[in-house]
Amino acid sequence: MLVFECFEVAFFDRIFNQTDLQRQLQQSQEDADRLQRQLHEKDANHKTLQQELEEMRREKNKLQGAYHDLQNEKNNLEDIVQDLQNKLSDVDDKTIYASESHTRLYFISLKLSA
Repeated sequence: MLVFECFEVAFFDRIFNQTDLQRQLQQSQEDADRLQRQLHEKDANHKTLQQELEEMRREKNKLQGAYHDLQNEKNNLEDIVQDLQNKLSDVDDKTIYASESHTRLYFISLKLSA
């Protein structure tokens, strides 16, 4: 009877270990499946982020080109404004000179008529 009991204990012990191992294997497989899904999600997110980064780089390059064009236009406009200010200054100088000349001529004519 003792041999039978030992055999019975060993048998149930072995069945329990096999069941436990099967449960662990199933849990490991579920964990592996979950990790695989997470990896696919992360890969998809990574791909999306790479595409967005490339789009942002293209947009940045476009904006830099537009910025340089606007900077050149601004510089040209500043040159035109400076040129116009110089011309206006010349006109003001000529107006003052003409006004002074007219005033001198007026005083000379007053002296001559007196």
